[in-house]
Amino acid sequence: MKAGDLRKRIEIQQRSSAQDEYGQQLTSWGTLLTTWAQIEPISGAQLDRARSIYNETSHKVTVRWRAQLNDIRRVGSYRVLYAGRIFDVGASMNLDERNRTVVLLCNEGINEGG
Repeated sequence: MKAGDLRKRIEIQQRSSAQDEYGQQLTSWGTLLTTWAQIEPISGAQLDRARSIYNETSHKVTVRWRAQLNDIRRVGSYRVLYAGRIFDVGASMNLDERNRTVVLLCNEGINEGG
């Protein structure tokens, strides 16, 4: 991968949960890392859920390999922030298993990291 392909500065955040003083579940987000990435749209769809129309777009976010992105059990609790947009991370792939490039498969538009 060429360095020039990674032109978008993103934050990768991890979800954490806690309880407030009334026992209610609280979700908060903390920045795991800030890095350069390439973001490419893959597909789009318009969905009808609960009598409302939602637009969803799938993206491929490519970054340089990081150990934090290699744990497939945790990557589902991550989200990507870019220019005020929120991408929910569904999967990560270590291309060629060479620890050089990671592709994050993301969705934008449905639950915004929830």
